[in-house]
Amino acid sequence: MGKAKQQALPKVKFLPDDGSSVSSSSTACGEDVLDPEEQQQNQVLEDQKQEVRDIKNLAKKETLRLRVWKIVLCVSILATAAAVTALNTASCRKVAAAVTALTYRFLSQGEASVQQQHYHELAKGICDAVEFHAENLFTAMSSAALSVAGAALAANASFPYVTVPAFEILGQTTRAQSGIEFLLFTPVIMDATADEWGRYSEKNQGWIKESRDLALASSAHEGAEATVFSTDFSHDPIKPYLFEYDLDNMEIQPTTQEPYFPIWQMSPCPFDPSHIVNFNRASKPFFESHLSSVMNSNQGTLSPVFNPKVLANWAIKDEGHDAYHAQFVANMDSTDATAFERPHCGFMQPVYKDLFDPTSEIVATMQAGVPWDRYLVNLLPPGVSGIRMVLSNTCNQSYTYELDGNKAFYVGDGDLHDSKYDYMKVSSPFGNYSDLTKSVDGHCMYSFNMYPTDEYMNRHGSSAPVWVTIAIATSFAIMALAFFAYDKYVTSRNNTIVAAAARSNVLLASLFPKNVRDQLVAEREQHERKTGAKNQLKSFLNAQRDGTEEDTSERSGSNSMGITSNGTPSKPIADLFPETTILFCDIAGFTAWSSTREPSQVFTLLETLYNAFDAHALRRKIYKVETIGDCYVAVTGLPEPRADHAVAMVRFARDCMSKLHHLTNQLEVTLGPGTCELELRVGLHSGPVTAGVLRGQRSRFQLFGDSMNTASRMESTGVKGKIQCSEDTAKLLIDAGKGKWVTPREEKVLAKGKGELQTYWISLSSGRATSSGGTSNS
Repeated sequence: MGKAKQQALPKVKFLPDDGSSVSSSSTACGEDVLDPEEQQQNQVLEDQKQEVRDIKNLAKKETLRLRVWKIVLCVSILATAAAVTALNTASCRKVAAAVTALTYRFLSQGEASVQQQHYHELAKGICDAVEFHAENLFTAMSSAALSVAGAALAANASFPYVTVPAFEILGQTTRAQSGIEFLLFTPVIMDATADEWGRYSEKNQGWIKESRDLALASSAHEGAEATVFSTDFSHDPIKPYLFEYDLDNMEIQPTTQEPYFPIWQMSPCPFDPSHIVNFNRASKPFFESHLSSVMNSNQGTLSPVFNPKVLANWAIKDEGHDAYHAQFVANMDSTDATAFERPHCGFMQPVYKDLFDPTSEIVATMQAGVPWDRYLVNLLPPGVSGIRMVLSNTCNQSYTYELDGNKAFYVGDGDLHDSKYDYMKVSSPFGNYSDLTKSVDGHCMYSFNMYPTDEYMNRHGSSAPVWVTIAIATSFAIMALAFFAYDKYVTSRNNTIVAAAARSNVLLASLFPKNVRDQLVAEREQHERKTGAKNQLKSFLNAQRDGTEEDTSERSGSNSMGITSNGTPSKPIADLFPETTILFCDIAGFTAWSSTREPSQVFTLLETLYNAFDAHALRRKIYKVETIGDCYVAVTGLPEPRADHAVAMVRFARDCMSKLHHLTNQLEVTLGPGTCELELRVGLHSGPVTAGVLRGQRSRFQLFGDSMNTASRMESTGVKGKIQCSEDTAKLLIDAGKGKWVTPREEKVLAKGKGELQTYWISLSSGRATSSGGTSNS
């Protein structure tokens, strides 16, 4: 890293729009110009400095409280000393006892207040992490169900005769996103279709070899840590009929009534498919009531806790399963319980006949094994321990864990927390269920309940109040010396607590954007009368750009839903901006590229590109609206109107395309072949938009209007590696003297909701040196 900083950056000449030669090493006034990478590094350093300033401000508040304590104690000492000189011996003893009792009570309450504040800061971070894991699980399972319905639609197949191509890829992606251990696809089979299903399954069992090959390829990629080998798999054909197992684990004909839910596809690929494919899942405990809850609520639900060993062992080895769980949770007191004996439950997600109608007939289910150990990792900062987590559900089951930094220990079945800390209980529900789902029987709703332990309270408390009280009772002179020693100790401990709180905030900020969590509420009624909606919107955008937090709830007296304290709706933060240019750009080829990459590689690419685009947006004074997957949306002409909004956006689009070429060439080495073949497909449109802040649980800045639709159509009908713009944008460029940039597209495009449109290609001097990845300063 040090050597990289010492290397001189090459000086490259760029070609501006007018064709004149300008050196990138200086400007007209002779001052050095920082390239976007240096600007981005400076911005990161500034953000770190701001974080340090925030922590210092927090420490300053805590120090002020300590000073108040010191003043009160000093006054008590002086008042007591004065009383001693004026009263007789008996009175002195009474005064000393009273001062001692009051001092001890005051210090103990202050100590407890700091402890509880620290505990609730940790609990808040844990609640946010639980919410994050629940949202990932429900979203991943819903996406898997949509993928199955989409596969049927793409193959023009009707249920139950559907086989999902590359099911192992879908399973690995879903497992990585949600933390589940296995994923099952179980179609609905009736008596009338059972024989035909047997023939279909026998004919289409080729998916097994496909999944096996993908699993072996994925395992081989793990190198020395590979856990699956070709010798683990049996090549026996599947049974072309439905079957179940009796209590002696012997194969029998189905004993349950229709409908049947045979296991058809599974990830990880089963070792011996002949023993699990076409096994009727409806014969397992909880299935009937669990299925009933899914069908009555039209939502994925969780089952009671059960041991999934029999089912999971068809695709997961005991040693591999124990090693996986050992990353997160260990047994308390060196018990020999296996990971299968720790809490697991099932998740069932319906698959609908109509891809776009969640009220249509349920034709299949996606089922998963949920290991609760997976959701207990990285909940506390390093060095913090002694928090009991009780996993409980509405099916009268509970299990206790103890958190220790970024790991956890399984204590045992039941609620094993210390009841004396009931008053400090903090609960976090797992999943956001609708009122309809809550009222449906047959499924379990889970929650995590947090309690401190004696270890936590002792570690984050002290016996200083007791010793100080003894010192006061013994001698006022000794108490004075003890007070100063105690003051120094408490100050040091306060700094330790502030540092731990900062680490908790870093953990929380890694899960949720800070400005989205805390920033959005409306203007104070008095402030709202003085300033209009556009000024409010400008303040919000500036706060987002600068990374500052503005407590809009204090300004408005309204909550996050836009309701004032007196119950009336507050004025929305919104305005019409008549002159703007909107950009939609999509990474062409990203879907195919990402399907063969690890999640970390996908995010490495997106973070690298989007950070570079953000740096150019900052330099060009372009406002980044949002990113939707691999689509980047930006606008110029708001909040500050500008006459050259179309020209500025074209230059920004050119910068992004140039930067993508440079970065993908660099990332080819680490992200693999095909990375440098990715291209941007860019669409631009100019026109009016309505912009504002949609307030709610997660308030965000949004753009609305026909201009947004047109800009999106410009991108979707474009060609990779090119910039396509609408006729409105082209006219603005021509009026600005940039007609040489614009070339009419030979054929008209058919845009959804727009009909045939005449569009234009934008081609201008790239102003970049491919070798350096630089951009023009024009």
